[in-house]
Amino acid sequence: MPQDSIDSSVDQECKDQEEIRAQIEGVGKSGECDDSQSGDDGELPAANTFERLLEDCYKDIDGTPYLFLRGNDGSEVVPLGDQYSIDVISYQYYIDKGSFPKKKDAKEIVNGLRLHATFESAVAPVAYRVQTFGSNGMELKINKKQSVKVTEETIDIGPHIGHFYNPGHELDLPLPDLNGSIDPYLEVLGIDDPDDKVMIVGSLLIYLCPSGPYPIIVFKGPHGCGKTTTCTGFKSIIDPSLIEKMTDVHSPRDLYVVAGQNRVLSFDNVSEIPDKLFDAHCTIATGAQRAERKLYTNKEMSYVRTENPQIFNGIPNLFHREDFRERSVLIELPKRPYRRSLAEYKQSLEASKPRALGYLLNAMQEGLNNLQSTATPQGLRMADAARFITAAEPALGWKPGTFVNAYRRNQLKAIQESMSEEPVYRVLRKILNDNNGRLVGTPTIVFNKLNLEADRIDLSIRQEKSWPKGVNALSAKLNRMEGTLHSLGISFRSEHVAASERRITIVDDVHTNQTGV
Repeated sequence: MPQDSIDSSVDQECKDQEEIRAQIEGVGKSGECDDSQSGDDGELPAANTFERLLEDCYKDIDGTPYLFLRGNDGSEVVPLGDQYSIDVISYQYYIDKGSFPKKKDAKEIVNGLRLHATFESAVAPVAYRVQTFGSNGMELKINKKQSVKVTEETIDIGPHIGHFYNPGHELDLPLPDLNGSIDPYLEVLGIDDPDDKVMIVGSLLIYLCPSGPYPIIVFKGPHGCGKTTTCTGFKSIIDPSLIEKMTDVHSPRDLYVVAGQNRVLSFDNVSEIPDKLFDAHCTIATGAQRAERKLYTNKEMSYVRTENPQIFNGIPNLFHREDFRERSVLIELPKRPYRRSLAEYKQSLEASKPRALGYLLNAMQEGLNNLQSTATPQGLRMADAARFITAAEPALGWKPGTFVNAYRRNQLKAIQESMSEEPVYRVLRKILNDNNGRLVGTPTIVFNKLNLEADRIDLSIRQEKSWPKGVNALSAKLNRMEGTLHSLGISFRSEHVAASERRITIVDDVHTNQTGV
């Protein structure tokens, strides 16, 4: 680029910055103006309101400018730039002047505050429900006025320290009873299995952490087992909301938008997850970023960064994707011998929540104290979550290793559940049993053997949706199943034996060890 062009660009940038600063200062200064634009004291009508709100301007870590207002009803975060911010400023003007401003004046104040927040104000993160407190603590919003701050030393209930969004659908948490117990809460949910109790409590604890990764909870069971009521009860102890459950999120883009404006996502009566959404759910559990061109622009970019706990319930098996299953916890609910009325259930649930929340907060403090001295469990996908829960085990009344052992058993149960409905695995297992635990050949040979055996077992098997329709599809499926097969004692290897030839070797290690083959 010629030097003249560079100098011109620098000069223009300096002029732009000067114009922005002049615009900010112009909103709050009287300056020279005609009488129709000024108040009795010669000051711009917007000046008092603007100057009073300057110290309440901040920007989020993504650069979004906002106001942080405190009042008798609690605190509120107001993003600057939309119609709601204009309404808020109009009301703040009314507090100062006793009358409402012209729409032009309200917009002018909003624009000035937006520029001040963007270029002059400090960065202060905003969160839904939970955020980091201090160096490694946690702040949990109870309502618009109060929050619980948990550190290694203390658990304190008082006014907010951090900044929180207050969406209209969000409900208040109960004040925690720090001398509580979680047993009555689990009894209300109907969780009887000892391993399931461990997984529920551990998952709730990690869901209270400001950052993940967060295990995905999947409630499964027959009709009449109370999956929906159990899910809503599970969610309500950490993120009560008018949006108790969601359905019909059709695209990754919609899912990221929903995740970016909520804390805990609960999906009800899920019969199937489209392949395009599996990856999105997995990345949201461990931290996801989505970037795309901003609408009506050529070069501007919009992005969403989110990390959310997620809950699913349904009857079908959702674990045919290994990456989803490895991030998940399976809770199988039995059919209830009797039903309670919804009113009775909610009454019992609300009565149990303060003690259960206090129990979890005590465990949170224990986890923060022990985290640095706790080793990371090996061989688990959600190892960071498992480490924190392990660190909290003394406060939970568990023996060392209780959670990790229950988690491994839960993963094995999920694998067996997923493979029981996987047609390729069922046919492959039959071939291995009939051939001394070995299957060796090129991808084409293996594909043909699987098709032949499938037809012998049941002609309808190859018509199932998940059955591979070609050699490449089979190779891709076996590669995705490698970790699952390994967990079941089956080794899979694909290797090049010539320039244009590959060989697949599948061995049932348990079978060969028993037979000595």
